[in-house]
Amino acid sequence: MARPCTAATMPPHCAGATPEPENEIIQIIQINPTMLIQPIFLSGGSGTRLWPLSREKYPKQLLPLIGADSLLQATVRRVEGITGAELAPPIVVCIEEYRFVIAEQLRLMDTPGTVMLEPSGKNTAPAVTLAALSVGKNATDPI
Repeated sequence: MARPCTAATMPPHCAGATPEPENEIIQIIQINPTMLIQPIFLSGGSGTRLWPLSREKYPKQLLPLIGADSLLQATVRRVEGITGAELAPPIVVCIEEYRFVIAEQLRLMDTPGTVMLEPSGKNTAPAVTLAALSVGKNATDPI
């Protein structure tokens, strides 16, 4: 059963008026130079879809499929290109099996970072929650 619309929940354009596209306001989010961004990379997955290139012990995110960098390294480099904000060292969430390879790939890039271990691969939501809870302990309050 649908909830009835009230004045508090009804968008202004539903109250009988039709929005005029040329008058719509587009909000531009401007990054504050003092804003701290905490990059979090999820490096999970067993790598079975790109077999025989990727294997369970060496999944696609750790392989150099495009250029000399692995997919993980290429992703970290893209984030390093963000301007207008301060970037915290990246956090890479993975299972224990990949920790040494990931740490080595970050080291080869001269990128300090944290490798955070999931007890077992449980999909995206638990991995993001683990990283967010870890970051939340820090007083800097990054995005």
